[in-house]
Amino acid sequence: MTTQVIAFCAFLAVLTSVEGRLFTAQELAKELRELRVSEWEIPTLVCVANNASELQTNRTTTLRMTNIRQTMVYVGLFGFPVEWLVKCDLKKEQVLDDTIDNDVNCLLMYLQTADRRSALHQLTPGEVDLDKCLDWWDQLPPTFDPDPTTPPPPSIQLSESPGSSYSQTVSLYIMDVVLVVIAYFLHRLIQVQKRHSSDTISNFPLV
Repeated sequence: MTTQVIAFCAFLAVLTSVEGRLFTAQELAKELRELRVSEWEIPTLVCVANNASELQTNRTTTLRMTNIRQTMVYVGLFGFPVEWLVKCDLKKEQVLDDTIDNDVNCLLMYLQTADRRSALHQLTPGEVDLDKCLDWWDQLPPTFDPDPTTPPPPSIQLSESPGSSYSQTVSLYIMDVVLVVIAYFLHRLIQVQKRHSSDTISNFPLV
């Protein structure tokens, strides 16, 4: 009886790991943010995950590459080629479960140590235009709205020294005086030009 119970529990554990998890774009963006992924990277990673697995953590895709006569297997949320898993010290089951911590750490490591654009293109069994991944910003901003229950940070007011207010007042008075003087000279210049123009016209009376 005990053996049967253990076997049944093991079966449930395997079944649970196979079921994985299905994200929405907003849910994945929120989880990536909680894992401290840069908000500049989040739309690209959500876009790649959508293309690679339709946001499913238990997705496995097999693709026959006729040009190189090789079969490629892509696993997990971000569609890791199985060859990547060794370098990240991961097993296939770890990227097919419903937690994505290991997946994200592995992905970020590759983006930091390899050509970023080339690495992202290797993540997906199909073609993806990475430039269009920026369009995901239109879908993701609600994820980044602040939690209304979170108290705002305390405001910091800078105290002014006693003499700073006086010096600012004096500076404003000086600026006012300078502006008045400039306006006066401009007015005088305009008057002189008008007088000169009228004198010129009077020297040439109409016949």
